[in-house]
Amino acid sequence: MCLHGSRDEKNEKEAVRLFRKAAKRGSEWAYTALGYCYRYGRGVEENYEEAKRYFRRGAHDGDSDGYIELALCYLNGREDDRDLEEAVRLLKRALTCRLYDSRVYSPLGWAYLNGEGVDQDIDQAVLHYWESSDFDDPDAQYLLGKIYSGYFENCEGRKDMTQAARYFRLAASNGHENACVQVSMILRDGQGVEKI
Repeated sequence: MCLHGSRDEKNEKEAVRLFRKAAKRGSEWAYTALGYCYRYGRGVEENYEEAKRYFRRGAHDGDSDGYIELALCYLNGREDDRDLEEAVRLLKRALTCRLYDSRVYSPLGWAYLNGEGVDQDIDQAVLHYWESSDFDDPDAQYLLGKIYSGYFENCEGRKDMTQAARYFRLAASNGHENACVQVSMILRDGQGVEKI
């Protein structure tokens, strides 16, 4: 794709031109790519509303990445535009399109853990974080460690320091800085691991 690699305004504008051409020919993926360009100002002036419009069109035409990007706009976008219920609906729709990806599972885990956009459901949160962890998502692995360590009040019944240590180690091995600190404390205290 013309947008990968070093930033070159000329190449980015050419990428936008080609995405528009592909979109006119019916490529649902091209609509999502145009949304990305507008969202992050790559080859065009940054325009949040245009980005959402293109993401919505890509999703409507069947591009699962369009669902994810539109959901992320509703989760992380402008304060006046947040809609957690719509974000969760779009993420679930991405799953029905067989898009199995940490970009779907991790936000769903967070939504269920915190009851944002859905009823709080720790079992569903753990399930989605497990799935995301399988994609080596260090944030999901770290949050599973926090869940199993009893960090969250609503997860006390899940406390299992062996599992917590396992997930903190996975997250640390994938570069999560806070997980490295947690692993150090676990080793120091001998929780969930044999004392060295």
